[in-house]
Parts: sequence; structure tokens; C-alpha cells
Amino acid sequence: APCWAPDETHLLFTSDRNPPLDLYYVPDLYRVELADQETRRLTRGEGPVQVPQYAPDGKAIAFYGHRLGDDMTANVELWLTDSRAQKGRSLTVEWDRSVGNSIGSDVRFDEGGAHPVWFAGGDRLLYTVTSGGNCELFEVDRTGNHQAIATKSPVIQSFSVNLTGEPLIAFVGTDWDCPGDLWILRPDEDDPVRCTHFNDELFSRRRLAKPERVTYEGEDGWPLEGWLMKPIGYKAGERYPLVLEIHGGPALTSGNVFYLQYQLLAAAGWGVMYNNPRGSKGYGASHARQIIGDWGGVDYRDLMAATRQALEKPWVDAERLGVTGGSYGGYMTNWIISQTHCFKAAVTFRCISNLYTKYGCADLGFHGNRKGMGGADLWDSEDFIMSRSPIRYAPQVNTPVLIVHAEEDHRCPMEQAEQWYVALRRLGVTCQFVRYAGENHELSRSGRPHNRVDRLTRLLDWFNRHLFPN
Repeated sequence: APCWAPDETHLLFTSDRNPPLDLYYVPDLYRVELADQETRRLTRGEGPVQVPQYAPDGKAIAFYGHRLGDDMTANVELWLTDSRAQKGRSLTVEWDRSVGNSIGSDVRFDEGGAHPVWFAGGDRLLYTVTSGGNCELFEVDRTGNHQAIATKSPVIQSFSVNLTGEPLIAFVGTDWDCPGDLWILRPDEDDPVRCTHFNDELFSRRRLAKPERVTYEGEDGWPLEGWLMKPIGYKAGERYPLVLEIHGGPALTSGNVFYLQYQLLAAAGWGVMYNNPRGSKGYGASHARQIIGDWGGVDYRDLMAATRQALEKPWVDAERLGVTGGSYGGYMTNWIISQTHCFKAAVTFRCISNLYTKYGCADLGFHGNRKGMGGADLWDSEDFIMSRSPIRYAPQVNTPVLIVHAEEDHRCPMEQAEQWYVALRRLGVTCQFVRYAGENHELSRSGRPHNRVDRLTRLLDWFNRHLFPN
């Protein structure tokens, strides 16, 4: 994330230069002089530094980060420091939310800037915050006084500010019926103006399912949020199959965005339930932190609470439930079908099946797995790690499962899918294994179009085969 100094004599950038295989993963802030290429480290590993931005006068630097080491569940905050990074403070520490956008979608409509932006001559900063299912725009001055703007906007992915002439904010926004369009906002107004309508003509010929926000409680009374979509063509008095969708991360968020896969499921005649169990971002540090060392515990119970919430709807058929998810969502899909038989079909994408072997094969296995398991390591906690691995419980699985994986996935390596497939086939479970050559962990979001279509077609076919049996 290189950033020019206002006087153009040097650059700021971030880099993790800890020793190889160091379990402490924290990018620091560096400064490189253009005259002689001298590089100096400005921060010392107290916490990650992301997307630094100089103030126009060159006397201050804003960045995203925190001071809790490599805690993956900590709130990412907006920090302000002097030009030498000697005296810093968080401008958002009192607000129990993370800055930036953690809401996932399978429509990659934008790869624009996600950094804080100085405006008003350097007196204020604009930044985004994920809160529940929304990502909103805020402004803050140098003393920490902040307020929401664009409160009537869709979910904001990235934004830019006109720094000369009339102050205008441009942003890319998405909603349940909008994959992504450009909007313009004046800072003193609340209603943004939509400037593009890229998919209006297409959607005039398609029917979309509008998500219904639902709130409910976990078994211990913990407040939870989710969304329920009725199938296209829904008729009162009839009963329909339902698919539980589980997001990845786990420190990501489901929210008010367009999701192609969900719309396709609804168009095929299924209801869709998606939610934010504990472990998700958007609800504060405690909500995200509770699954550390407890994968397959409280998160599983929260997902089952979401399922029970959906089953309270008279149109949901309890005998035709499906479950699917990718990455951590693939782990939870595998875990769920090894713990309960209430789901009649499952599709697991870029999954995790064996936390023990993933430790040594994944690009972040030795770090991410250990942190996610609360510091448990192979040599001191082998039984615990295996007790949270779906493959240990493979003999309990009887749900038909489609396993979909990309061969160049290094986050959740192919061997995870191979082990799961071999174990289930060995035990006589109905399963199918699809491998995509030349694709990686991003297959569902930015893979080759023909492979993305094929993947979705197989998803629909699997659920159609097992939730609409002849």
C-alpha cells in the first residue's frame, strides 16, 4: 500500500519482515527515501498497519490497524500518528466496530481503494465501517469527533473525494438488487444520487428474491442477525426446501449485498437462509472472538439456531433442508453434516476437513490454524485439533455431499477435499468430487466465467437431485 509524501521526497509502505515462519504476523509501517533508497521501519510490531495515508500538510499519517498484535478478531481501528509514527492514537477505539468493509459477495464489482481519505483541507477523514449487514461512511476530525454520513446509501465498497472545487463523494455501492453502481453524494446531504444503472435492463427481465432481515437468539440468549429469502414463485400455503448458506472467514460478514448464488437458488425454487454466527465481523470484538479455540462449538450452535428460526416459517419444509458454504463455510458444512442428520443434501466448497494436516499444507495453516484454535499446536494439542476436525466424525455422515475444489487453492489445499472424498467414499456415503484445474481460492468470485457457470450449475443440480427426489 505505497503512499507518496506530500513533498514527494519519500514513500510510505507496509511490510511484514518478521523471520521466516515466524508465528507472529504483523505488517509494519516503513519509509523509503527516494534520494538514496534508505528504508526505515517506523512501527515495531504492536499491531498491523494497513493503507497509510499522509495528511495534506505532511504532518500526520492516518492508517487502519490495532495494537493487539496478530489478534485476528480485534476491531480494526482508524489511527492517527505524526509523520514519524512516534505518537499515535485511535480515533475509533471507543466504538466496538471494525473500519472497512468485511461484507462478502460473489460479485466482484469493485477493487477500488479501501483506505481512509483526507478532506476539508486535512481537517477531517472519511472512512467506512461495517456494522451488522451494512457498510456505512463516516467522517471524523482530528480530535475524534465522528458522525455518520450517507446514512441512506447502499453498502459502500469503495469511495473517492473530489478535493478541488465543490466537495463531492463518489462511491461504489451495492444492495440486494444492485450488483454495483456508481453514486455521488454531497457531504451536507443525506441522499446520494445514483449515476449508473448497469443491470437495470437485465433485471427488468428477471425476478429477484428480496431478503427479509430476521433477528433471533442463540441458545444462551446471544443476539443474532440473519436474512431469509423466499423462493421465486412463492405461494402461501405451500412448503419449500431451504438451503442454509454459511459465509467464509470466519471473520467476514453476510449483509445487504447482491449475491448471485443466493438469487439462483431462490430462482430454482428453494428458500435461502444466511446469517452471521459468532466469529463474524460487524458486531464487535466479543462476537468475533468467541469462536477462538471453539470452531465447531458456539458457531455450530448459532447456525443451528438460524435453522430452527427458519423452520418456524410455515413455508419451510423440514424434510428438505440443504447446507452449503465455502472456505470456513466449507469447514462448517462438513462439520454440520458430521454432527446432525437434519440436512438432506450438502455442497462443500474449498473446504477444510482435517485441521491437523492443513497446518502443514496451507499458506497460512501454521499461523491461521494455530490462532483460530486458541494457540493449540500439533505437538501439545493433537487430540483437541483432531476433535475439531470433521474427518474424525466421517463415520457419522450420511448426508449426500458434493465436494468442489480448485487445484491451485493454497488457502484450503486440495488435499483437504481429497481426504474428505476418500473418507466418505470409503464409508459408503453418497458423494461426488469436482476439481477445477487452473483455479484458486477465488473461483466463486473471480474465476474463469465458464468455470463459475459450471460450478453454479453443479450446485443447482445437486440440490435439485436430492431436495426434489422423484
